[in-house]
Amino acid sequence: MAKYNTKRTPVSKQVITNHQGGTGFKLNNKLELVSILMTGLGDKYYEKEDERTRRLEVLIDEIAPKDPEFIAKALV
Repeated sequence: MAKYNTKRTPVSKQVITNHQGGTGFKLNNKLELVSILMTGLGDKYYEKEDERTRRLEVLIDEIAPKDPEFIAKALV
């Protein structure tokens, strides 16, 4: 049974401070892009539509040179 219970090292995640001053975790660029696309571009409680749109543009500009296929699939 021991061969199935192997020890793994935990994946380190970047801890950040959220809008309320609490502890949060930073998503990688691809997950953040998908999160914005899935939740919509309208106003949110802590973020206005124009801020989300600007962040979306920045994420696309950062991801597109490395993985244009991901951007194309995400935007469809």
